[in-house]
Amino acid sequence: MNWFFGQLTEEMVEKALQPKKLISFHEHIKKKDKEALQQTVFEKKEPLYQLEYDIKEFLNHKVDWPSSLLPSNGENHDAKQENYNENQAKEQKNATSMKIKVDDHTLESVTLWSQHPKVVESGILNKLSKQEIKLQEAMYEVMCSEASYLKSLHILINHFYRGIEFMQKYLSRLSKNEFDWMFSNVTDIALVSESLLFEHEERWKGSILMHDVCEVLLNHIEQNFHVYEIYCENYELQKITLKRLSKQNSAFALVLKRLENDEICQKLSFQSFLFLPIHRITKYKILIDAIIKQLPKDSTLLESCKSALTASKMISRKCDMAIKNGEFRLSIGRLKFKRPMPKIPLSRNLIKAGEVICTSLASKDTLTLETKTVNLYCFPDLILIADTKR
Repeated sequence: MNWFFGQLTEEMVEKALQPKKLISFHEHIKKKDKEALQQTVFEKKEPLYQLEYDIKEFLNHKVDWPSSLLPSNGENHDAKQENYNENQAKEQKNATSMKIKVDDHTLESVTLWSQHPKVVESGILNKLSKQEIKLQEAMYEVMCSEASYLKSLHILINHFYRGIEFMQKYLSRLSKNEFDWMFSNVTDIALVSESLLFEHEERWKGSILMHDVCEVLLNHIEQNFHVYEIYCENYELQKITLKRLSKQNSAFALVLKRLENDEICQKLSFQSFLFLPIHRITKYKILIDAIIKQLPKDSTLLESCKSALTASKMISRKCDMAIKNGEFRLSIGRLKFKRPMPKIPLSRNLIKAGEVICTSLASKDTLTLETKTVNLYCFPDLILIADTKR
């Protein structure tokens, strides 16, 4: 029996979403991969990624946004980002462990490499220099942050994705397209993250001294990270869909509120979970750069780390362009032409888009000026000027 729009009550939602065994995401991957891609040891103990790196700051345009998403108010965002990264690095160097306060909850975050029981018991700390320990800490952070990220991704999939999918029979106005637009290819991204973390952990099991973190990252960036481009291109549509459903579909809003209030989310919004891949793809270059800064100039690891840094910057730029292309697709779809125009290929690179103010002479007699706001779309070989519909 399907409930019609307006008949879904909070009691119905509570009953339908009674605590139940979550559908494991691993049931949806090939059987041969099940043993390899089980929940990792590090993932189980890590805090949620948003709590560790404070996604709220990124949602408020404070740090590390792709350039296409930064507000164009003339401020020097690169300088702000650089200062933030330097301050963050200093805090991590001086602290033996980091505490994150979110509302009334204070959580102990990831222990440092030098605090891990395996490292302490081995007695190796007495044999390493301060610089070598700092290098291990930087490499260890790559693995631990991936575990934290994956833990949050699993909540997005097992809690929100499965929860909304389960409630679709009640949400008569939630179409399959809207569902797909909201979650995009996040399951593919989770598989990529699982595979990456699994390889890091396998190396860690072999030796507590970490050496080839950048080599592992380089291989995965080159082979698997194209899934992030797909997610980024759909991000604008994802935001618009979520905003529209939250305002216009009261049944969906009720289900979403129930899911967000679950203790597993730790007071984090659905939007912060959807934003995870956007933030993570910009984080890799910062993590790799932190490793390079601790490497001696004659280190044999320097070449692979620099290659990984180049690859991470390239995929970050591609994702930035993918976000712009996604915005472009939506913008072009809303344009109405007064006369027939040649079809604009959606693959065409968009250089810049936004509102501009046009000034013209209103009267030659009085020499008065009038202004008008129009939308400008700049391509390598074409400029479109669009008036706002009134």
